[in-house]
Amino acid sequence: MPSGPRKPSMFRTPSLRLRLEWFRLKKKLNALKGCIIYKYFLRSRPWPKLRRRKIAPEARKLYEKMYTAFAKRDLVTLKSVCHEGLFASFRTRINVRPPKERLQWTLHNYIGSPRIVSTNIVTLETEKSALYQVVVKIRSQQSLERTRSIKDGLSSDTTKEKEPIIENMTEYVILQRKMLRGDEGEWKISGTMEESKVEDVLANDAAVAIPAAGKQ
Repeated sequence: MPSGPRKPSMFRTPSLRLRLEWFRLKKKLNALKGCIIYKYFLRSRPWPKLRRRKIAPEARKLYEKMYTAFAKRDLVTLKSVCHEGLFASFRTRINVRPPKERLQWTLHNYIGSPRIVSTNIVTLETEKSALYQVVVKIRSQQSLERTRSIKDGLSSDTTKEKEPIIENMTEYVILQRKMLRGDEGEWKISGTMEESKVEDVLANDAAVAIPAAGKQ
């Protein structure tokens, strides 16, 4: 969802802003409905615990492990924290990386705390099964250093391609866990996404509303 300066102005474009807020409210109500179904109606007691307060810290931990492992070519760790599609993407990028190139990813500090910006829970056809997906906004200062090993006869040396620059980064990390026949899996990262534009949000809302209106 658009945030900060990307939001339409309530004074200059009030109708656009109200449509956006209405869409946001519907998303929150759908998320609440999904959470209630996940917690109380998928399986009998003991009911699963949503643990909403622990999700953002978990995203932060997995985020750090993912990029550290990618820099180190650590496929074992990447497989443990990423879903299959994202893991396959990282593996391909590692395989095409020059063998003498070394990466050092450093997260210097966080800008604010990671926070959940979206929740989506989808029940599956299999009994007592569902996908629980959240999007967590993570803002941080980080840098990436590239070095390359150079051999000169019998000796070898390491050179930096350029000095790393500390950059402010904002990423929307998609976390997903699956309940299958009543058993909950672990949280893993399934990908990242960009912040939605106003026109994309409203176009999506219209696409959903038109079929619904046709049924009346």
